[in-house]
Parts: sequence; C-alpha cells; structure tokens
Amino acid sequence: MPDYFKMAQTGKAIFQNKNFSKAIFTTIEISPLKLLKQILAMFICLNDAEFTDDESELLNFIKNPNENKLPEKFRVFMYLNNVGKIRNLTNMYTNHFGLVNELTFPPLGFVLSVNSKHKFPLTEITHFKNIPLNYIGEVKYTLLNHPTHLPFPIDYRNLEEINEAVRKSELMEKNQNIKRPNR
Repeated sequence: MPDYFKMAQTGKAIFQNKNFSKAIFTTIEISPLKLLKQILAMFICLNDAEFTDDESELLNFIKNPNENKLPEKFRVFMYLNNVGKIRNLTNMYTNHFGLVNELTFPPLGFVLSVNSKHKFPLTEITHFKNIPLNYIGEVKYTLLNHPTHLPFPIDYRNLEEINEAVRKSELMEKNQNIKRPNR
C-alpha cells in the first residue's frame, strides 16, 4: 500500500468527528522518504511539462527509489485540512512566499516551494530526504489544521477573515469613489 495512502488514512482517523487547530501524532509503518517522493510525484503530475524540463533534478529524485539528494532549493510542507475547497494548482505561482504550488485533498495538504527562504505557517517535511528508504519506525508529526476556502496558495484565512477583508475592500472602494470628482 502506498505510503501516501497510509498517511491519508491516518489523517482521516485523526479527524474522526473532531475539529482542532493542531494535531500531534506519531506514525509507524510509513516510510518518510517514500511519502516525500509520492508527494513530489503528485506535484510533478500537476504541473505542465516545462516544470520538469526546468527542474530535472526533481524528476531524478523521484525516479530513483534510493536517491536522497533533493536539492536545497526545494522545500516541502504538510498540513491537515478538513474545511474548504480542494486545491490542485496546475502551475507554480509567485506570491509573497516566493515560487510555490499547493495541493490539498482532505485530510492532507502540501506545499512545494522553490528557492524560498520564507517561514511558512506549515510543518516542513523536506528533511524526510535524509531518512533511509526502508525506515518505517516512529515518526512524530505536529500538523496545523488549515482551511482552504480560496484558490490562492498559502491562504488559510477562515470565512470570517475573508468576509472582513471583502467588507474592508468594499468600504475602501466606496470611499475612493466618493473622493473622485464626476466627469
């Protein structure tokens, strides 16, 4: 059974009739390196062909099961998700976090970052590249639960925050229209 599927089952069990902002848990029988490679493979499949043309070392990392040399420019983050919409962005996007892509399919969400040193509000799992392929012992996780209401990478505002931002934007627009002279 693929390690991603095992992790998704774990996430599903964590959410069983619960709502929380953070979960601390331990897994066994999930290879962290295989999980990382399966997550990166999903990002490769989501992006257009030019992505792998430009980032061939990422493809090499995925293709070779024993390869653990993932270039430092790639960072992978993980979170829990049980509220909002699915995110499966088909391109890398630039925002104030740099060049990123995001994949969310409850109960899990992932972010791939390229050439970014920013601090993300997520749990980084890039270090899984340093764990031997066959390791399936205990791995401790602390994952935040983030909503994904809007289709923008790394936007985890709840509905109240979104509605407040819309209200403020509408008010600002209204105030700007009042200040403009009629022509």
